[in-house]
Amino acid sequence: MNSRFWLHVGIAIGLFIFFFIASFVFHIYEVFYFFSFLAYGVLIFNLLSAIVYADQWFHYVLCSVLLIILGTFASIDVLSAKEELLESWIEVKWLGLTINNIDSYIQILLILINIFTGSLAANTLFYGLCKKNSTVK
Repeated sequence: MNSRFWLHVGIAIGLFIFFFIASFVFHIYEVFYFFSFLAYGVLIFNLLSAIVYADQWFHYVLCSVLLIILGTFASIDVLSAKEELLESWIEVKWLGLTINNIDSYIQILLILINIFTGSLAANTLFYGLCKKNSTVK
């Protein structure tokens, strides 16, 4: 049993629960707007750190599934904060954004989040497959 792998996965899951409670119960995102991006960065770092200590095939599958779930929650988070994003982005005059083109930017942000987390999940599976079939130990 690889305790370091499970430690990093446990930290990632624990932090996910903590960040979920902090953001939706305490409404910390009203004060600190980029809280979710900081939280997702910390979670991705912990999952990628867990991959370093993975030694069985289901470790890579578990990390990939957790990365996909994380991308899904990030997309839901952006969609649920859409109105707040609209209000805060319109207030910044030098960006030159209007209500018409902000929806397009939010859609682009969602696509980029899904591409990023999906490619991380695919690379995790590919890394696990290459590591498993490698002759160099």
